Amino acid sequence: MRLKLFVAATVFVAAPIVALAQKDDHPATQASKPTIEEVQKLVQTISNDKTKLQAYCELGKLQDQMQKAED
Repeated sequence: MRLKLFVAATVFVAAPIVALAQKDDHPATQASKPTIEEVQKLVQTISNDKTKLQAYCELGKLQDQMQKAED
């Protein structure tokens, strides 16, 4: 369970980095890197909400199925 929460937090941290890496003519539209506190708050929000946690777990299962299909 902790691994899945770690993966979720990593995805939320990596998304803005990927967005910044993309070429964009408008620098004002680029997202700033989230802080540790923001990521912790997000993980806490997901882990406290049963619906969000279930959706996250289902995404993890889907990812596992995709990995098995790829192998």
